[in-house]
Amino acid sequence: MRVLLQIVLIVFVFGSCDIKKGKPNIKDSLVFICPPCDQSCDELTWHQDGVCEHCKMNLVMRPDSSRVNDAQLVAQSGNFFTRRSSDDDRWVQVFYHRPPTMDIASKVLIVLPGAGRDGDQYRDAWADISIEKDVVVLALKYPSETYDFGAYHMAGMIDSVSFDKDFGFVQVDDQASWIFNDFDRIFNMVTTDNSLEAKSYDIFGHSAGGQILHRFALFHDDSKADRIIAANSGWYTLPDTKLGLPYGIKNTKVDEVSITKSYSKKLTIMVGEKDDATETRGTLLQTDSANEQGAHRLERAHNFYNYNQSLSESLNTPYNWGFHVISGVGHDYEKMSLAAGDILYK
Repeated sequence: MRVLLQIVLIVFVFGSCDIKKGKPNIKDSLVFICPPCDQSCDELTWHQDGVCEHCKMNLVMRPDSSRVNDAQLVAQSGNFFTRRSSDDDRWVQVFYHRPPTMDIASKVLIVLPGAGRDGDQYRDAWADISIEKDVVVLALKYPSETYDFGAYHMAGMIDSVSFDKDFGFVQVDDQASWIFNDFDRIFNMVTTDNSLEAKSYDIFGHSAGGQILHRFALFHDDSKADRIIAANSGWYTLPDTKLGLPYGIKNTKVDEVSITKSYSKKLTIMVGEKDDATETRGTLLQTDSANEQGAHRLERAHNFYNYNQSLSESLNTPYNWGFHVISGVGHDYEKMSLAAGDILYK
């Protein structure tokens, strides 16, 4: 009888989703599941968001529930799925925190996690700021199963990545496929579905998320992003016309005009004072070209900011970027989130 019940539960949870093709069969009700933890609760389902009473993990929405592409914030902390486009089977999971005081004037912050893609934990790191400063927090999870290094760290600008020697990859010039486009799209969904009047959003990324955001400032000309914070990035793409991707902009559409425009954006480079040679958390890219940027994240951040400041002077264009070293902090997304909150909403 127990075996039969387990079979029924498995069929209920997974049977309606076309796993082979990755395309969901959208249901009429909300269905939440426990993230895989190799316990019996992996086979259970819930009809409201919350915490699994067995393993205490945050529940996640099943991709084939009716809340796909429905961005109404129905709880204080929750999540929803959105598909990037009609011809892209991959999903983005949005972990949100809605402040109790949310109204039409509430601010919006988008958060990009590091390589762990742990959007729920990044969302929780901003929860107190969300409540205190009336900020709707949207932490985006790009699953590593469907978004590899090129699709996430490099925002989809490269594909078929190989690390056999230095970097092997295929350059993707179709800007419509880059994940930069998701930020405005998700912001528009949330403001529309929740009757918010915000016309722009702030955006914070840590580690791999920081890599995405400095490239967002360089490669994505137009967006509704206001303030952009790239924190503790492991390495950078320089506006260097002598270097090709992923280290430079040779053979891309970035030119002097777009570089000048990027310097007018409100990009802040943040780095922890202790994210140096003694830091063991996170994975630091070690290639010849990456190491030329510096021996560790603190040094690479300084060199990236200074390189662009010098280039702005040679181009005789205003330099609107900021730089902050956070005292006593290493590769720690929670402390860097608090520091970014002070910068944004002090």
